[in-house]
Amino acid sequence: YVNNVKVKFKGVNRHVHWPTSGRAVNRNISLNDALLIKEMNMNAVRMSHYSPDKHFLEICDSLGLYVLDELTGWQYPPYDTSIGREKVKELITRDANHPCVVIWDNGNEGGFNFELLPSYARYDIQKRAVIHPWLEEKDVNTYHYISYGVGTHFYFGGNKVFFPTEFLHGLYDGGHGAGLDDYWNLMYNNPLSAGGFLWDFADQGVVRDDKNGFMDTDGDHGADGILGPYREKEGSFYTIKEVWSPVYLEGTKFLPPSFDGKIKVQNRYHFTNLNQCSFSAEWVKFDYPSGKVSVTKAKLEVPDIAPGYVDYLKIETPADFTHYDALYLKAIDPYGKEIYTWTRTITTAGEYAQKLIPATANNTTKQEETVSEITFRAGNTKLVIDKAKGIINQIEVGGKTLPLTNGPCFTTGNLEISETKYFEENNAHIAEFWLRPQNTSGQKSTRNYIRISLLPSEWIALEYAFDVAGLYNHIGVTFDFPDSNVKSVKWLGNGPYRVWKNRMKGV
Repeated sequence: YVNNVKVKFKGVNRHVHWPTSGRAVNRNISLNDALLIKEMNMNAVRMSHYSPDKHFLEICDSLGLYVLDELTGWQYPPYDTSIGREKVKELITRDANHPCVVIWDNGNEGGFNFELLPSYARYDIQKRAVIHPWLEEKDVNTYHYISYGVGTHFYFGGNKVFFPTEFLHGLYDGGHGAGLDDYWNLMYNNPLSAGGFLWDFADQGVVRDDKNGFMDTDGDHGADGILGPYREKEGSFYTIKEVWSPVYLEGTKFLPPSFDGKIKVQNRYHFTNLNQCSFSAEWVKFDYPSGKVSVTKAKLEVPDIAPGYVDYLKIETPADFTHYDALYLKAIDPYGKEIYTWTRTITTAGEYAQKLIPATANNTTKQEETVSEITFRAGNTKLVIDKAKGIINQIEVGGKTLPLTNGPCFTTGNLEISETKYFEENNAHIAEFWLRPQNTSGQKSTRNYIRISLLPSEWIALEYAFDVAGLYNHIGVTFDFPDSNVKSVKWLGNGPYRVWKNRMKGV
């Protein structure tokens, strides 16, 4: 509790680290790190696994970040008692006067000497709480890396205050934002939860002068950050920023035609009323192929919403809002910093794709066939397909050959073609390849096929589906396209980073 208000930690573990200087950092690096933590809508940081530079604590004092300050160490074995008492004295006498420090950590993951506990009470006149990260204790549980469905009598199903001092490990960006939305909502709605601390803040890579400047993360030992070694923002950065936003929008990312201008919002601040924040709304149209964005600003009513309460944001909505492609909604905190900018889609991806294809097309599609290839023509477009492999050999438009070839190829390996069809449908010529299923039933699967079509509009349509057996890093299809031929890319879609099934927020 802070000023009699229950607080949940939205925290991260931070090492003191910089690629060109190792464990030595300056005040500017500390300030930048703290500002990035705040930018992700976090409110807490754990000092893993040692106390930080003084200037980092001074910055946390000024920005209002809660700090778990940790006795230097790693895991078992802990300090001997005589040495440990000196280390505790040094830690507390140096850091005790920082109001950001709310908890002392007596070691990490088994590196605990419980005979040191009286020293904390002796030197800290405020008698702050002392915990043992990774341990289930009498009144609190900080166990690490608990699964979402952990079971009864523990964590979500237990009877102790819990906050994992490490959770959702971010090795190669595989945790952090991935799974955080479900995990955090379970935490947020559990009265015994005091939040938690993600592992960890930034990749710990060292520039190796003896290896021509190679960024060495010691294999998979240091590549577990939300940010890159130089604090490059990765996918989870944006997901965390949305999931931990104190302005929490409910509902889906899509606005239906029945949208009445109201969006349900919950105030997840601890102390701030949402009427202290400012909001802006914009109705947006995307133009193809220019890439131009047309914006119509909308008025927005911000209700009086106290911390923990729910109400509606009321957005000025034009009668023809379905003619727009998206709604942008931005929230700004009382200090002028962006909390988050949400996008609510109006036009679906399929609907937008239809806008790109001419409504009418008078081109007649034609078909030619040789022993090894099938060729479709429409207007100035020529499409050549390999009959045996079911892949595109050549695309020619206006007499110029496009370098997109050798696909679609499955990233899970080639599947054997069991049946081939070439036919005309709705004035389009279609090549359809049925694939042998990866099961022993011998029956044709409705999910194992490739369909390549040349439409009268001269657009090429690709449709595919396939069953997957086994484990793969990537599932999908690929083509050959020389990098040297790419001058620029225009992108309209979810971003700025890739999306996973368990990391849908932050785009």
